[in-house]
Amino acid sequence: MTISIQGQFAPGFEPVAEAFAAAFAGQPTMGGGLAIRVAGERVVNLWAGVADERTGAPWQETTASVVFSCTKGLASILAARLRKAASTMRLRSRAIGRNSPLPAKARYWSSISCRTRPASRRRMSMRRSRTFSTGRPW
Repeated sequence: MTISIQGQFAPGFEPVAEAFAAAFAGQPTMGGGLAIRVAGERVVNLWAGVADERTGAPWQETTASVVFSCTKGLASILAARLRKAASTMRLRSRAIGRNSPLPAKARYWSSISCRTRPASRRRMSMRRSRTFSTGRPW
């Protein structure tokens, strides 16, 4: 079964469209969408595959989707960019210290205080919280 890729992409984003299409190879029941904006302009808007495996309904441009654990990668990128910007501007960066203990950052992740014993919380760092290595079950 060949999956038809729908949507459009701006010139220069052909490799993105090719990678998106390649992700569906051998995955006849998979579906997904990808939208990318650069400087506020939509440069990629693609969708393909199956939205509901039970009914075979096709993925549409407006199909809703649940995202699991993708925000950790984005948060890591943002944290790195903030640290670089602070360094470039010669600011003292105290907001997000890679190795600072997590309790110092409880204001950013308030649920950690009620889910973790104080002793184990002291061993957690912001770096470990972004790399899935804190040993937390969630």
